[in-house]
Amino acid sequence: MALSRGGIFLITRITDDNKKNAKKNKIDIGTPKITDQDPFLDAADKETEDDGDLYEEEEQPQKKGILSKKSGVVKQDYGDAEVIVLRQHSGKVYIAAGVIIVLLLAVFGFFYLNRTHDSYAVDSNAQRTDRTAMEYLSFQGGFIKYNMDGITYEDRAGNIVWTEAFTMVDPKVVTRGEYVAITDIGNNSYALYNTSKKIGNFTTDYPITDIQVATQGLVVVVLEHEKVNYIVAFDRAGSRKYIEIKTSINKNGYPLAIAMSDDGKKLVVSYITINQGTVENSLTFYNFDDVGQNEVDRQVGYKKFTGQLFPSLEFLSNDTVCAFGDSRFVIYSMKQKPKEIINKKVKDEIKSVFYNSSYVGYVSRERHTMGTTEQTSVNVVKAAGTTKQELEKTEQNKTEQAIETTEEVSGTASANYVLKAFNLKGKQILTEDIDFNYTNIHSTENEIILLSSEQCRIIKYNGFVKFKKDFNNELVDFFPSNRNNHYVLITRDATQMIHLN
Repeated sequence: MALSRGGIFLITRITDDNKKNAKKNKIDIGTPKITDQDPFLDAADKETEDDGDLYEEEEQPQKKGILSKKSGVVKQDYGDAEVIVLRQHSGKVYIAAGVIIVLLLAVFGFFYLNRTHDSYAVDSNAQRTDRTAMEYLSFQGGFIKYNMDGITYEDRAGNIVWTEAFTMVDPKVVTRGEYVAITDIGNNSYALYNTSKKIGNFTTDYPITDIQVATQGLVVVVLEHEKVNYIVAFDRAGSRKYIEIKTSINKNGYPLAIAMSDDGKKLVVSYITINQGTVENSLTFYNFDDVGQNEVDRQVGYKKFTGQLFPSLEFLSNDTVCAFGDSRFVIYSMKQKPKEIINKKVKDEIKSVFYNSSYVGYVSRERHTMGTTEQTSVNVVKAAGTTKQELEKTEQNKTEQAIETTEEVSGTASANYVLKAFNLKGKQILTEDIDFNYTNIHSTENEIILLSSEQCRIIKYNGFVKFKKDFNNELVDFFPSNRNNHYVLITRDATQMIHLN
């Protein structure tokens, strides 16, 4: 029998002999009287030698057999009934136990979330009917696929939302938010789509050399006409020129790259010029909001670089823009006018760049020769005794060819890539060796995906390898869906929606 009083548990254990004696003497073995006296205090100090009746309410029962208070258990004899007193644990013990459990769960959760996957499950599978080379872009949880013969949007369930056939020589596709724009570089037209349909085809006055789209469907194009260029922004219906900037090659240079903010109110252009045989690159910043009204051509900033090319510009957020060069990247805050916040020189030539709203990064190459490490500034492709430098303009695998150079290397050399990522304060947060010849790179808010036809690797920005698998020369592309741990897997034979096991 157990009783509780004053934070103390009393357990009465009655032995067989006790029961017999009680029956013989007709004694009612009931619950001992519990007084206001603390049995622990009495037991610790002395033993009571009162021989009075155990069941006399006026007198205290005899207490014998006291154990240490530290043990948390005290045995006492109340005549024929042996009582075990259990001390209640302190609240501090429970708090400490709770903290330990929380810490163990946190450690388990950390390693569970950062474990390396090497397998996946297929949610849907569709056999590929196209056998020609295709380019793929992640879009709204599904993907865009296109080539010179047409463009198709499939949602994450594998349904074809819209498709169109055409004939193009040099198609360029860009996406932002819910919009997709496509043009044939060098032609006078572009098309605009959203997540449900084609919005329309639109013509321009001159050939298009570049195109971008904003989140609200605003389309920006660079038009080329003899020694003059026009940077024009059209509304979603393609009927109104929202922006028009006229530039000349002699004054401004040739527009190498453009980037527009999400709201369509800020524009950055990378211009290239050759001055007495020296290549110069300038970044020009435009503001089409109230701040730019009082500026000539709405130009609110300008920065010149010598011996440096910036073939890629990207708005990381509506107010932050990054210029990616062949050996440098520069980040500007641009709420209204530009303010440089990072200007980082890279020792090695940049092969690929990647970014999200919180981080920017690049992949460069090292050469290991005769047991020593020799760094080179080019991404080499052997061709008739020469090497060709490549620079990927974006993580969408758009490459631009640059200078040719000849190298001779003694000994045996093997390729090794180094991936580095930085936060928007310029602090390096990740370094990872890449030991395979990847051909494509993608970035999400949490991870970087590198792949070749034979391998795929997903690296989280905290440094953990999330996924690593060989594909036996079957992989075409691998990019994220808009659900955690879900991806689009393109092989030579099928398009699959998968999730990691």
